[in-house]
Amino acid sequence: MKKLVFLFLIFSNFVVAQRSPNSFNWINGFKIQYSTVSEGWIADVVNEGKNTNPYNLIGGRATYMQYGWQFETYYALGNHVKALSEWNVNLGAIFKGRYLFETSSCFVFRINDKFEFGSGLNWSYGGRKWMHTIGYIIDFNNNKFPVNLSYIPSEHGNRTSLSLGILLK
Repeated sequence: MKKLVFLFLIFSNFVVAQRSPNSFNWINGFKIQYSTVSEGWIADVVNEGKNTNPYNLIGGRATYMQYGWQFETYYALGNHVKALSEWNVNLGAIFKGRYLFETSSCFVFRINDKFEFGSGLNWSYGGRKWMHTIGYIIDFNNNKFPVNLSYIPSEHGNRTSLSLGILLK
């Protein structure tokens, strides 16, 4: 079943990417993300096997910042609900002397241009994992500022991320 869902997600994003640029709306922009990872070898990679953050009040978790770029495209527009694909490319833990690359592809539903929820695949140092995300879009001066909470379960350390971005039309 996982392989079937994986193939569907890849195929649907490929089909969307092959459509005419005039048939859907592309937007993209910068993203900053704060992530925590539960105990496991991913936390050890981030913290070099020890807790390097003296202000870490989360107990055994590794914390780090990620910076990246988000691309999204709408391909099913309704009056109140939009279906879209999001692609994210991030680089994290730079201030801890690490360069942890991550990319994700999500299928998202956005309601009334404000609330969104979705699932997709995340490829990172922990392998290919399923991710879940919810968010809220702040619209200001014709720019969109997404605020998202993402969860990526993994046997190597579950990751929770809070991100803030700016999407430019």
